[in-house]
Amino acid sequence: MPDKPESSSGFLFMIAGLGVASSLVVIFALRVFSQREGSDSLYANNGYPQVQQTATIKIIRKAMAEEFVGTVVNCISTSLQDQILTEQKVTEYVIDALENFSVSSNNSNNKKCYGKNHVWTFTLPCKLTINRPPAWLGGNIKLGDINICGTTIAAGIHSALGGCANSSGFAACLVSSVLANNDVQKEINNISQ
Repeated sequence: MPDKPESSSGFLFMIAGLGVASSLVVIFALRVFSQREGSDSLYANNGYPQVQQTATIKIIRKAMAEEFVGTVVNCISTSLQDQILTEQKVTEYVIDALENFSVSSNNSNNKKCYGKNHVWTFTLPCKLTINRPPAWLGGNIKLGDINICGTTIAAGIHSALGGCANSSGFAACLVSSVLANNDVQKEINNISQ
């Protein structure tokens, strides 16, 4: 019977050893996890939020350009439908509308086209300024200006008149055509200002 106390003490040493080993495994796992968290936050500080912020700024710039061009197109779309117009005539309509939206303009030739926007302002000849970022983006974000000239808008509209004539969304079709212009796309994506 003297073997029983030795086997129970051996069993206790084995249990204690497993307890210590499992504690070491838990401590090691916690240490690895905390190091991983530290490296993730380091990675986050090195670029991911900047990439996300850049993408968000591009989306906002595109939305503002679309709203601006949409406002111009809605102002002149009734003059464009069911007519065969030269690019010069379309340019005259666009420039007239832009003069009504311009910051430097105090009066309006066309009541339908008059109105200042609180989100963006336009300064002749080509400067669309985004006045403020959305509140959820934060106040310190600079959205920059978009250079979009009347001649570019007019060229996009003129090239799309035939294709958009039978479209159920005539104005939206014209806006899409203007925004598809390579120069307009470059301006929207140019956030280095």
